[in-house]
Amino acid sequence: MTTTRPPLPSSPPDLTGRQRTISFVALLLAVLLASMNQTIVSTAGPAIQKALGIENSLYSWITTAYLLASTTLVPIYGKLSDLVGRKAILLLGTVVFMAGSVVCGLSSGVGMLIAGRAVQGLGGAALIGLMYAVVADLFTIEQRSRYTALIGAVFSLSTVIGSILGGYVTDHFGWHNVFFISVPLGAFALLTMLFMPPLKQRRERAPLDLVGALLLIVFSVTLLLALSLGKTTVAPGESGFLWSSWQILSLLAAAVVALISFIAVELRAADPIINIRLFRNRTFMVANVVTFLVGVVFFAATVFLPLYMVNVIGLSATNAGLTTFPLTIGLVVSSIIAGQVFARIGKLRPIIFVGGLFMMLGFVLMGYTLRIDSTQAELTWKMIIVGMGLGPVLPMLTLAIQGNVSPADIGAATGTNNFLRSLGSTIGVAFLGTLFATTLKDEIQDKVNAAKTHLPPEMRAQFDLTSSSGGKTSSSNQNFDAAKIKRDATSKLDETRVRYIAALRDHDPVAVRALLTDPKTDAKLRDVLKKGGFEGAIEAAFAEQRDLLTRAILKRDPAAITKIVNDPKLPQELKDLARGGVKTQVEAGIAHQRDLLTRALLWNDPAAVRELLASPQTPAEFRSVLSSGGVEAQVKARFDQQRALLKRALLQDDQRAVRQIANDPRTSAQLKSVFRNGGVRARVKAEFDAQRQLFTAALLRDDRGAIEKILADPRLPADFKGLFQNGGLTRRVTAGFDAQRRLFTNALRDGDAAAVAKILANPELPVNLKGLFQNGGLEAKVDAGLARQRDVLTRALRDDDPAAVRALLAAPTTPDELKQALGSGGIRAAVKRGVDAQKAAIANAVNAGDLTPLVQNTRLPRALRDALAAIPRQALATPETRAAVLEKLTAQLDASEPAAEKAAVNVALQSATAKLDAARLGALKSARQAALAEVLAGLDEQERQTLAATPRRALDKILAELAVKERQTLASAPRQALDEILAGLDAQEPSVLASAPQQALRAAFVKLDAAERRALETAPRQALSKILAGLDEQERQTLATTPKESLDQIVQKLDEAKAKVVPVIDEIGLGIKHAFTDAVSLLYRVGLAVAALALVISMFLRETSPRAVSREQIAEDELRSVEA
Repeated sequence: MTTTRPPLPSSPPDLTGRQRTISFVALLLAVLLASMNQTIVSTAGPAIQKALGIENSLYSWITTAYLLASTTLVPIYGKLSDLVGRKAILLLGTVVFMAGSVVCGLSSGVGMLIAGRAVQGLGGAALIGLMYAVVADLFTIEQRSRYTALIGAVFSLSTVIGSILGGYVTDHFGWHNVFFISVPLGAFALLTMLFMPPLKQRRERAPLDLVGALLLIVFSVTLLLALSLGKTTVAPGESGFLWSSWQILSLLAAAVVALISFIAVELRAADPIINIRLFRNRTFMVANVVTFLVGVVFFAATVFLPLYMVNVIGLSATNAGLTTFPLTIGLVVSSIIAGQVFARIGKLRPIIFVGGLFMMLGFVLMGYTLRIDSTQAELTWKMIIVGMGLGPVLPMLTLAIQGNVSPADIGAATGTNNFLRSLGSTIGVAFLGTLFATTLKDEIQDKVNAAKTHLPPEMRAQFDLTSSSGGKTSSSNQNFDAAKIKRDATSKLDETRVRYIAALRDHDPVAVRALLTDPKTDAKLRDVLKKGGFEGAIEAAFAEQRDLLTRAILKRDPAAITKIVNDPKLPQELKDLARGGVKTQVEAGIAHQRDLLTRALLWNDPAAVRELLASPQTPAEFRSVLSSGGVEAQVKARFDQQRALLKRALLQDDQRAVRQIANDPRTSAQLKSVFRNGGVRARVKAEFDAQRQLFTAALLRDDRGAIEKILADPRLPADFKGLFQNGGLTRRVTAGFDAQRRLFTNALRDGDAAAVAKILANPELPVNLKGLFQNGGLEAKVDAGLARQRDVLTRALRDDDPAAVRALLAAPTTPDELKQALGSGGIRAAVKRGVDAQKAAIANAVNAGDLTPLVQNTRLPRALRDALAAIPRQALATPETRAAVLEKLTAQLDASEPAAEKAAVNVALQSATAKLDAARLGALKSARQAALAEVLAGLDEQERQTLAATPRRALDKILAELAVKERQTLASAPRQALDEILAGLDAQEPSVLASAPQQALRAAFVKLDAAERRALETAPRQALSKILAGLDEQERQTLATTPKESLDQIVQKLDEAKAKVVPVIDEIGLGIKHAFTDAVSLLYRVGLAVAALALVISMFLRETSPRAVSREQIAEDELRSVEA
C-alpha cells in the first residue's frame, strides 16, 4: 500500500476536542480494517489455494490484485479528498472495502476471488492513503508525531491479530469467514465515520491528473499481466503464454508505451502524480531505485512462506500465520533503533549498509539453509534477521530523500518514494509468483515422474498429478499427506480387489457397473466385463469361432478362410474343408449347363436345345424361349407389339394402350415420358401457354428473365425477338421522344436555327409548340415586357403615378431598395427627408459652436461642406451670429432642394433602366428555360402514355399469331411424335436383336450361379455340423477351468501393486516437499541478488544532516516501515 504525504497546513482547522477524538478513532479503525486484512489473507492463502484449486501461477494474484488497485489509486484518492473532504472519501473507501470482502467471502472460483481482492484494494487505497492527511487535518505539528506513533501501534497490533485470527478462523471456521471478519469491523468503522467533520481543504488545488493516473494503471496492469502469464513452456490446457508469444509481447509493448506516455504527461501536469523533475536530483533518483528494489524483494519474505509452512513443515494455518510475526518484530525494533542512531550520528549510509547486510544475511539463511525438516523455531530467528535488515533501510531511504529536496517538495518526494516502493512490491509479487509457480511445477513433475518409474505402466496414470488439469500444478499437489494417501491407496486397492472378485466371480451388477465407469479399468478387462465376465468372454470367443467357420465353409468368406488357414491351432482337415473340399463336383455340373446354354442361345445348336428342353433343371422361362423359336423371334414379336400400341395411343388417343406402355417394365423411360402429364397435345398447349406468359411478362411487366428466355429460344421467329432487341419497344419509343427533347433543347436553350426550322416543318407537332418560334419568338415577348416595365418606372419615379407605384410595389422583380423608397413616399420624399436631416445636423452644430464634424463628414455634399468650412469661428461666438449663420445655411439648403430632387429622380430612373437593360439577357434566358421545362414536361407525359399503350398493342398481335400457330401444331404434333418414336424403334431393333442372346445368356448364368451357391451350401453343412459339435465340447471344458485361473492372476497383480504403491507414495510426498523447499529457497536467492544490487546502488547516496528533517518525519518514516 502507498501513502502520500501531501504538503499540509501547519495548523489544523478549528475543531472541538470531541470531533478530533471521534475522527482519530475512526481513522484508527480504518487503518486496523485495511492492515489486518492483508495479514489475515496471507495466512489463509494455502487453504484458499487448496479449496479453489488455484494454480501456483495465479496464487500471487491474491496479493497482486490488492496491491495493484491500492497502489495506483492512492494519489487519486488523496487529490479527491482535497476536493470533497476526507470524510466522504473514507466513507467511500470503507463501503468499497466491505463490498470487496463480501465478494471474496462468497467466491466460488479464482476469478471471483481476484476480482474481490481488487475491489478490496480500491477501498483500502482510500483508508491507508489518507491517514497522514487526516492526522495533519486534526493536529498541530507538535502533536502529530505522538498520534503517528499510535497509528504505528495499531499497525503492529493488526499484524499480530491478523496472523493469529486469520489462522484460527481458517482452521476452525473455513477460509470464507476470513473475509467476513471485515464486515462487522467495517460497519463499526463506518458508523464512527458518520460523526466525523467533513475535513475539507480551504486552499486551491491543482486539477486532478486523471490522464497520468489512467496511464499509470495501464502500465501497471499490462506489465503485471505479462510477468504473471509469461512462461518458458505451456502445457496443453495450462493457463499462460510463452514469453515469445504475441500476447506477452503485446502486453510488454503496451506497458512500454504507457510508461513513456506517463512520463510525458507528468512532465506537463500542473500537479503530477509523480514529479519526474525530482529525478534530476541524484540522491532522489538513487534512493527511489533502491526503494523500488527493496519493494520487489519485500514480499518474497512473506507471501509464499505460508505455502512452505503448510505444505512442507505441516503447520496449521494459525501457526503458519505466526511465522511472519517475527519479521514484524525485527522490522519495528530495528527501524526505531535506526531512527535514534541517525539522530545521533547524522549519517545515513552506514545505517543503510548495516541494514542491507542484515537483509542479505537473512536472505542467505532463508535461501541456502531451508530444508524439508526445518522447524518453526528455526525460521523464527531467521525471519527476525530479515526484519532487522528491512527495518532500517526503508525509513533511512525516505530521510535521504527528504533531506536532499527543498521543503516545498518534501511531500511530493515522500509520496513518490512510497508509491515506487508499493509499485515494486506489486511487480515483485507478480514476478516472483510466476517464478515460484514455474519452478514448483517443473520440480514436482520431475519428482513425480522419477517416482512413477517404480510402478507398472498401467498404474502410472493414477499418480499423474497434472493429467487432470492439463499440466496445472494446482491444489492437486498441495497438502500432500503421504500417510493419508497411503491409507487411501491401500484401501482403494483392497476395494478394487473385492470389486473384481464380485464382478468376475459373482457377476454382481453393481460391481460390474463400477468397473465399467472407472476410467482406470484396463481396456481388455473392460471388454471382458462388457461381454458378461470371463464366462461371457469365453462364450463370445467360441461363438466367434463358430461364426468364422460358418462364413468360411458355407459362405466362402475369403477373410474367414484366410484366418482359418493361417490359424496354427486348427487341424489340417478343417483347413482343407475351408479351402474347397466338396465343391468340385458341384462346379463341374454347373459348368456343363453353362456350355449348353451358350450353344443354344448364341449358336442355335439343335442338340443343345433338345438337351436343355429334356433337362428338369432348366428353368421354365428358358424352356419357353427355346420352344418358341429362340431369342430373336421373341424380340421381333415384342417390337411389333410396341408399334401397334404406340399408333393406338398417339393417333387414336387410346388410354388402354397408354396404360400398357406406361406399365411395361421393358418400355424405356424416354418413351414413357411421351405419355406423362396428358401426352403430346397437353405438352403442346403447355408450351404455347408458357410462351404467352413469357410475352405477357416481357411486354407488360418488362421481366428481364422472360426477355432473356425469348431471345434464347431458337424456335421463335425473328420478328418476335426483334421486339426485345436493341432495347425493345421501350427503347424505340424513348429514343423518339429523346430526339424531340434534344430538338427543343437546342432550339430554346441554344437558339439553334436548324432545330427551329425542323420544329416548324414537323406536321405532327401541335400549334402551341410551334408558336414559341413564330412572330419573333420569345425575344419579342421579353422585349415587350421590358418596355412596359420602363414605362411603369418612368411614371412612378418621375410623375409619381400612384397606379405605377402600386404596380412596382406588387412586382416580385422590383429591387428591395426601390420598394423601400417608393413605400416611404417616393424619391422626392426621400430627398426632402435628407434635406431636413441636414438642416437638423447643421442646427445642432451651429448651436454647439463647432462645424468641424460636419466639414469632415464625407456623406454631405461637397458644396455644403465648402460653405460650412468658409464660415469663421467668430460667426458662431454669440447667439445672434449663430442664428444668422443658421438662417443663411437653411436658405441655401431650401434653394438647392428642387435641383436635388430632380437629380435624385434622374439617377434613380437611370439606375432602374440600366438594371432592366442588364436583366434582358437573364429574362430571356429564364423565359427560354421556363418554355423548355413546359415543353419537356409535356413530352414526358406524352411519352408515358405512349409507353403504356405500345406493349399492349404488340402483345395482342403476338397472341393472335400464337393462337394460329397452336392450332396448326396440335394437328400435326401426334403424327410427328409417332414418326420420331417409330424411327427410334426401327433404329433400336437391330442392336437389341444383336444383344438379346447375350443378355439372355447372362441372365441364365446369374440363375446358374444362384443354383451353384445353393448346391455348395448343402455339401459342406454336414462337415460343419461335426466341427461345431467338437467346439461345443471344448467350450464346456474351458468354462470349467479358465475363469478361476484368470481371476487368480488379477488378484495376484493387485497384491503385487499394493506392495509397490506405498514406497512410491512416500517418494512422491518427499519429492513435493523438496520441490516446495527449492521453489521458496529460489525466491529468497533472487531476493538476495536484488538486495545486493540495492545495497550497491545505495552507496551512491549523499549524506543527509539530521537537521534537514524533523522528528515528525522520522516518526512517520518509522511508521511506513511498520505499514509495509
